[in-house]
Amino acid sequence: MALVPVIIPLVVKALCSKKELCINMKEQEKKCPSTVEIKNMRVLKIIFPIIVTTVVALFVPSSVPLIGMLMFGNLVKEIGTNTFRLFDAASNSIMNAATIFLGLSVGATMTSEAFLNFTTIGIVIGGFLAFALSIAGGIFFVKLFNLFTKKKLIRLSAQPV
Repeated sequence: MALVPVIIPLVVKALCSKKELCINMKEQEKKCPSTVEIKNMRVLKIIFPIIVTTVVALFVPSSVPLIGMLMFGNLVKEIGTNTFRLFDAASNSIMNAATIFLGLSVGATMTSEAFLNFTTIGIVIGGFLAFALSIAGGIFFVKLFNLFTKKKLIRLSAQPV
């Protein structure tokens, strides 16, 4: 996960042209406005985290703490309550304490023999490739999408931006 900010620019520079990177999505929305209007979007945004958490709890119970907290954050944001204190605590004091305890616990139990071996290096390289391939897949899907729609997600024409 720590390599993602390094991987994304590498893959994007390799697969996208300058013209594609200069696209302004707000201009595209003005040129080709959406014909579908979703009624009760606020209700759907509130129901979505509840349904996702329930489905995940049924199929993968061990991941409920992670997905549950992610969906709880979405739910609190969509409800529209004032969450500045919660946000401030989570992004500062709680995050700092969790990082320190995680670093101490991993560092205290990790030996150089366990970390500096081919298995660990293979896992890092495999993770790098997995993220790079998923980003490349997303870019190729957008390019494929643009072949069949008027509203372009990235600029593929030779027109100046």
